[in-house]
Amino acid sequence: MGKELSKIEPEQTVELDLMSSVETIFKSLACLNGSLLLPNDAHFCCTSKHPGVDMSAAEATFDQIRKVERESIRQLIRDSIESELLGALTVSPADVETLRIYLLLPLYHEFSNPKHYQKLHSPFGQSVLKLAKNAYEIVVNWWANQSKEYFERMVENFKSAILYIISFKLCRVVDPAVKQEVRYDAHLATMLDIVAVLYWINHQKRTQKLPYEQFHINEIDDLVDIRQDYMRWTTDTKGVTFSLCNYPFIFNAAAKMLLLQTDQMMQMYQAMQSAATVSMLSMLCSPMPSAASQYIVLNVTRENIVLDTIRELSHYAASDLKKPIKIKFCGEEAEDAGGVRKEFFMLLLRDILDPKYGMFKTFEDSRAMWFTEDYFDNDDSMFALIGILCGLAIYNFTIIALPFPLALYKKLLGEEVDMQDLRDLTPSVANSMQSILDYGEPDLEEVFDLSFTTTRDYFGEVQTIPLKPDGENIRLTQSNK
Repeated sequence: MGKELSKIEPEQTVELDLMSSVETIFKSLACLNGSLLLPNDAHFCCTSKHPGVDMSAAEATFDQIRKVERESIRQLIRDSIESELLGALTVSPADVETLRIYLLLPLYHEFSNPKHYQKLHSPFGQSVLKLAKNAYEIVVNWWANQSKEYFERMVENFKSAILYIISFKLCRVVDPAVKQEVRYDAHLATMLDIVAVLYWINHQKRTQKLPYEQFHINEIDDLVDIRQDYMRWTTDTKGVTFSLCNYPFIFNAAAKMLLLQTDQMMQMYQAMQSAATVSMLSMLCSPMPSAASQYIVLNVTRENIVLDTIRELSHYAASDLKKPIKIKFCGEEAEDAGGVRKEFFMLLLRDILDPKYGMFKTFEDSRAMWFTEDYFDNDDSMFALIGILCGLAIYNFTIIALPFPLALYKKLLGEEVDMQDLRDLTPSVANSMQSILDYGEPDLEEVFDLSFTTTRDYFGEVQTIPLKPDGENIRLTQSNK
């Protein structure tokens, strides 16, 4: 029918029977769920992994519908979907086959028009979010297994709806030149929740992942007072206040930097106020008052900057580390107006990363850095120092260069690393590993001649390290690769 409809001229008279058929199809869940199925009975086994829909045919059909020029037909299709079809979606569908509509509807071209968000995007999104657990998980699995183009289109369509709501409904009603706060809006919350679902699917389930930048809404910082949004979010102890900060994936690097700076200033102010309060109470209540410093003051020498820093930081509690930092190089008169602080971090990190400590190594093919396996000092204070320094640098608005790969962040979050993480660190090793995985011939053992070991240069001496117990005696084969 799609082809037939697309051939009708804009001013051509349309037969009533055809209009009636169009209305019947697009207002009926049964008709759409029973259409565009795989041939040769392949659609009968409908499961969470196999929806039974011929997606190529579905995309071609909806593409023909997009090309329809007769306005009365376009309006009839839209009214049928918005007024009848979406209203027929239930929380607990009778069977798996009835969920196919959640795979087909995102192909409808009007989803790319954010002006329809109230009658199209929002009802569709709400129906997905309200699905019973089993039905919801099936839809999520189907979306996860769709093509990159399909998934990308869904993300962009709902992002466009979010931006449209914020731009024209929430933020420009007062003064277009002034950034506004975004308050709760049911439609906006639904759009954000759907993009959150898509972000989770992309992160956890999809093999062909979209880059995380694809979820950014770059215009947010131009429209919204995200500083105010963040401050409201941090004071919401019960988690009931609507805030864009509940959806951090929409913020680009510039917006996240602004939020980080806001957090820094808030926490520094609180730490300084706390110190001032302690000092005042001490003066009023103690016979021997002590002044609590509003700053972290580190007295160090250039010659022993690492050991001096460890010593100086040991004088401060963890709660003090959120105070502003001031650096004093012994024997020098320079006041720390920012330049001394930057020089301190630069010199300290240069010394810590020096090969003499043996803590890190740099991979030539990526220029990324990782921990050495044979760090010869059992004292973890150096690693703790690096962690503290990173925090201090960030909270004191100082950029430092530590070229760790994304894998370190994943490990901090307790997430699994994969082959792509290895490729980010050492592409040559990852490519070698991938060639082993891709080699499907039975003579793998003879061709690669490998065991479960690796070699390592240890101060000029090549050592063979087993990757598992007795690894040097276990040959690499097709069955154990």
